[in-house]
Amino acid sequence: MDKKELRELAKRQRREFKDKRSASAKIKETLLDLPEMKAAETVALYCSLPEEVDTDLLIDELLKEGKEICVPLVRGKQMLFIRICSREDLTAKGSFGIREPLFEETSVVLPEMIDLAVFPGLAFDREGRRLGYGGGYYDRAFAHASGVPKIAVCFSCQIFDQIPAEEYDLKVDKIVTENEIFTIKTL
Repeated sequence: MDKKELRELAKRQRREFKDKRSASAKIKETLLDLPEMKAAETVALYCSLPEEVDTDLLIDELLKEGKEICVPLVRGKQMLFIRICSREDLTAKGSFGIREPLFEETSVVLPEMIDLAVFPGLAFDREGRRLGYGGGYYDRAFAHASGVPKIAVCFSCQIFDQIPAEEYDLKVDKIVTENEIFTIKTL
């Protein structure tokens, strides 16, 4: 199955998954308990779309714990990470309909300054391969930040036997679903 076919299958399976709210809550609790999350001071999180693992409560909880949170802002082919103080900072809609903060030069966080990055995606396999939406934004953003632990979150229906990958596709270090944690390499 090629990437295009797999994207369509993953979208359909995720759309048909009925327990998103409960599964997102379980994933949030698992993430909060991870040693990597407890140790991280600066965390990159994505702003979830309705079909994805919900990150809103995770953002709130991590901010309450005093963590520095940064979220993606897409500018052309580049993805920047912008520090936010609350979800109310997410006032703009990006080109993909994703909530974004407004650009402020003083709020940019370089990927290599991030202690932990939480990745979204459409499909994953147990080897850490990730199939995103096809823009390559996360691959480019973290290409030179190899020391940053990358943890993907997804629903169990998004785990596949094998994901087709190119040499420039980044692997994630862990995958957290509502049912289990896949550790690809030791963080």
